[in-house]
Amino acid sequence: MHSKGLGIFCNRREGIRKNSLLVEYFGEIYPQWLWFEKQDVLKQGQVKGQLSKDLPDFYNITYERHFDDPEGYDILTVDPILFGNFASRLSHSCNPNCETITKVK
Repeated sequence: MHSKGLGIFCNRREGIRKNSLLVEYFGEIYPQWLWFEKQDVLKQGQVKGQLSKDLPDFYNITYERHFDDPEGYDILTVDPILFGNFASRLSHSCNPNCETITKVK
């Protein structure tokens, strides 16, 4: 496997306070069927030579909507490729010390 980057780390001696918000995660939200359809189209473009095989690595996040969610249960993928920020690098650690939570509206 090739390297996927360095992730994010804190240089401050005091660290980050427990339960503090580090950053909001931005991106387009896809239901699983549409996410896989998009990936298939990208792969077809790469095979046909219409898209570079060296597309940049972006770190998507997949989350599960709870059964009691008003919009119903689902598994969704958030793609940060267009609207993302450095938050898309947070979840790539072998020894994570933070977690992603969804904001209840």
